[in-house]
Amino acid sequence: MKKRFYHIAVLCLAVCCLAACHDDDGGEDNVGVKTSHHNVAFFNSLNGPGDNGYNDMILKAEMYFIMQHPELNSTFITPSSDHSSLDDRYRINLLLPLNGDSTLVVLNGSDYTELARSIDSIPLTNEMMGTTAADIRVLTFEDDGHQLPERVYSFKVQRYGAFYVAGRLLGKTPAVVVAGMKGDPQIEDAVQGFIDGYSLENPDGPIVHYLADDYSGFDSPDKAVYVCDSILKTFPTEQIQKNSSNYANGVCFVPLAGGSNVGMYASVHSMSNLWDVNIIGVDDNYNRNSMSIPFSIELPIWEILVDYLEDWHDNKEWPRWQSFGLDSEYPINIILSDYTFANFLKRYSNGYILHNAGEDETLEEKVKELTKEAIEKERAYINTKT
Repeated sequence: MKKRFYHIAVLCLAVCCLAACHDDDGGEDNVGVKTSHHNVAFFNSLNGPGDNGYNDMILKAEMYFIMQHPELNSTFITPSSDHSSLDDRYRINLLLPLNGDSTLVVLNGSDYTELARSIDSIPLTNEMMGTTAADIRVLTFEDDGHQLPERVYSFKVQRYGAFYVAGRLLGKTPAVVVAGMKGDPQIEDAVQGFIDGYSLENPDGPIVHYLADDYSGFDSPDKAVYVCDSILKTFPTEQIQKNSSNYANGVCFVPLAGGSNVGMYASVHSMSNLWDVNIIGVDDNYNRNSMSIPFSIELPIWEILVDYLEDWHDNKEWPRWQSFGLDSEYPINIILSDYTFANFLKRYSNGYILHNAGEDETLEEKVKELTKEAIEKERAYINTKT
């Protein structure tokens, strides 16, 4: 009991100290800089930036936002392995606002689902400090929106439809899905979408391998390389050799493992040019990175997040929860490569094979056709989950 009381006392003292710093105009170093009533704290994902994909796109959006608004009080928080201190920092940021302040806490990534629900009610008035904030909000990503506490908001990018299109594009070519974490909702949506699209021409479905049952699978590039190499060795040599007359030749990897994707890209990019092994770009547009990327699935996370942040800055209300799918105002983009034309895509060509898939109008029309099909499939899939 004494230990718990001591812990709360330390937390309250920290809030008082931070509040004192928060009310400071900054002295000579900040001459001419207006102290803002808008404060934002960004909690980096538990796996952190550096994945060249989802996490880095989030960080770029946040950096862009604060560069556009230098008057804001902004903080970036990198979690340590001590989750109790992370919980304390979260609570401190919610207790910190002074009279008239508008405060935002952004929890980057789906790994903060529990933290976002750790406080049932976030009051505007701090009885201990005698202060009342104008607004306090928490934004968390990739959440299902179920039983969110008051003042906590969330959105998710629905991946089912985009990966359904990817599965349809592969045709008879063998596919290998390497996913970071079994049971993660956003990953499972993408996996199921790919399986459903791919299985229309391949009833046995793709090979699906999960790197882990927890978030470590999103930060295990060495393990991802080992898995890719091991699976590739199970295919006969004639399958992975280039054969332009057989659209069912080759192998294509689908990386769904966050930071672990880096290892898979490096592994496929370094393979012999005599092999027909491809890998789809996921989260960002990777088409320029290698001739082995036939197309990319680009998430609209940058646009979504910047618009959320700008609306908060302008004191606009947010929906409590939103889902952005293929037919939303922020659709996932399927971008054909302007640098290569994968053999399995040539079956959709108009007969005259161009050097770049992105220049083939027939293929572009096929992607649009498959996208319309995927929108209907995505709606049906979502209905089965509600």
